[in-house]
Amino acid sequence: PGENLTLIKDVKTDMGKYWVTYEKDSVHAEKPLWYYHLRFDRKDGKETFVLAPNAFVNYKNQEGLMANPDSKHYWDHDIFTYITSLPDPEKNKDTSSFNTVNTKIGDTVFYSKGYAIVEDVSSFRNIPNVQLNANDSASVATLKFYAKTGSVYTGRPILINKDGGAFPQPDTLTAENLIVQLQKVDGKKLELGVKESDALMQYVTLKAYIFPFINLVWAGTILMTIGFLISMFYRRQQSNLASKKLKVYRKEEREVEV
Repeated sequence: PGENLTLIKDVKTDMGKYWVTYEKDSVHAEKPLWYYHLRFDRKDGKETFVLAPNAFVNYKNQEGLMANPDSKHYWDHDIFTYITSLPDPEKNKDTSSFNTVNTKIGDTVFYSKGYAIVEDVSSFRNIPNVQLNANDSASVATLKFYAKTGSVYTGRPILINKDGGAFPQPDTLTAENLIVQLQKVDGKKLELGVKESDALMQYVTLKAYIFPFINLVWAGTILMTIGFLISMFYRRQQSNLASKKLKVYRKEEREVEV
């Protein structure tokens, strides 16, 4: 169903009867192989499955892409996928910087692919995985992003004030190539850092095929192999039988001559 289809991470993509989402990737524990987890959702909602083709690109030795496919098997067809292209991490480094934006709750912040509305700023004394002391605090800004494509996203950058220092925890919108961090909070006023970078985009390009009745091909191959073996066995039996008859005939000839 797909010929060199580019999947952007976390973005649902149309592929015939399926929606396909590049969810995540993982690395092999011992080999330099990356597995790309692709979730297939049937549009009628009847099925969901994940395929994980793997690939490795040796840029230094110019060996190109080495890919291993993954497939989903059914009684009447197979879905076959493999990676055909990956971004070069050496050419995809992030060199952009944050632009400071002073704003407040209810304001609109524009970026190249849309705009965001600052909905709220909240302060917390406890946040997961961070131990805050009595004089420490954390602030979370809630922003609603409206992309030109019509998509809507929610971002929640965090600012941790701990031991007299400020530690921003940015939020990333991969689909928009956007990073937003909360840099300062003063009541309802806040200072945001906004960065747009093409290096944020993670994607893979793959081919996906449906092979109808592939099991019949395998069944035919097995039947042909069985038939070939039976034929060999039959020919061997016939050859042995003919050899025995020839020996008997020659023996009878010798007896007649005597």
